[in-house]
Amino acid sequence: IPPWATEVHHEVELALKFSSHLHIIEGAIALDLTERKLQSEAKKSGQPWTLSKSFHGACPVSAFFSIRRFEEIADLKIRLWVNDKLCQDASTAQMLFSPQVLVEYIKEHFPVCPGDLILTGTPAGVGALQRGDVIKAEIEGQITHGWKVLGSPSLST
Repeated sequence: IPPWATEVHHEVELALKFSSHLHIIEGAIALDLTERKLQSEAKKSGQPWTLSKSFHGACPVSAFFSIRRFEEIADLKIRLWVNDKLCQDASTAQMLFSPQVLVEYIKEHFPVCPGDLILTGTPAGVGALQRGDVIKAEIEGQITHGWKVLGSPSLST
């Protein structure tokens, strides 16, 4: 958490990685962090949310697991615990857009490069984090990963 941040929220997501042929070959757990106060101020003034979503450490990613077909990730449970309390629990089948639809749309409308990651969206239950919190996230049957929330040193010193 940056020293200037006042309200950082967690969002657990499935991350998908593009191969050299722009196919999805791997997945991981991503922790998409957002500084909500800054995001809210940016929204009110019609400004971009860049700083609220792009600070150092804003998107840690676990190790990757292999994906051969979209069907393998069509109904995966995604969960996140903060200090052993279950906060997010849903399935990829409950997403507004399936991983396959997201990938097809992105490839059609945006430039993608080998190694690029797509974050597929978050289940309900996002919430605030504090320095010292312990996070555990899992994509059931694929990977479990943990993080401890730390404060980052000021970059101005």
